[in-house]
Amino acid sequence: MVIYSQGKAILPIKYRIPIWPRYLPPYDVPKIPQLMFARKEGDPYNWTPIPLPPETFVWTEEDQRPCQKWPGNQIIICMTGKLGTIRQGLMGDFAISMNGETWAHECTWPDFCPENARAMHNNLVYERLVHMAHGVSGGFEKRLRLSGKGYRAWMEKRKLVLKCGFSHLVDFHQPPGVHLEVEETKDDLGHIIKIRALDYTLAGWIAEKIRLRRKMDKSGHGFRYDGEPIVKCRGSERIIVKK
Repeated sequence: MVIYSQGKAILPIKYRIPIWPRYLPPYDVPKIPQLMFARKEGDPYNWTPIPLPPETFVWTEEDQRPCQKWPGNQIIICMTGKLGTIRQGLMGDFAISMNGETWAHECTWPDFCPENARAMHNNLVYERLVHMAHGVSGGFEKRLRLSGKGYRAWMEKRKLVLKCGFSHLVDFHQPPGVHLEVEETKDDLGHIIKIRALDYTLAGWIAEKIRLRRKMDKSGHGFRYDGEPIVKCRGSERIIVKK
């Protein structure tokens, strides 16, 4: 049962969760058919529907934190699916429709903002909501390859251990909201490290953090993204060996 207060959908107390952490396990909420809309940069005056996968539920909460750029514009949007829950503070135009009622959140921008700032920000909000819907239903995955003579990678509980040419082992602790997995392949392209997360930005950020532990050098040894060619340098000549 969803309670409406001043046109806004408010969940009962037993369904509310705190603001932190952002990435939580799947939350038990009433599954009500919903429609979600946002504005895109190409058509800022019309609402564009956001595809919501099955078993995905959206609700909002007021942001009562004291530090906000423009009080009243910032709102916390929560989206839960079969893989987990994401809570994100957003400042943009979007709408939620369910049970025959629609609630729209629209920002009030100051007069000194550029003319195209609102349209660009609305497009960012649209892409962010699409990524949230995909993340809680299917998740995102980044794949890295560690290649090199004697280079290895393995998991020890929640810690990724790397043997990548240093005199010591390199550790990378698995942060909350991220799942790391090492797959040993039979080919000579190196070990595969899979980074799975609900958040598109978080998966890419963790993948880049791991890649910086040992970037691919001129000999083609180190981390690279899966599918990225191995480039070896011989003087001023660059040779693509394999992918």
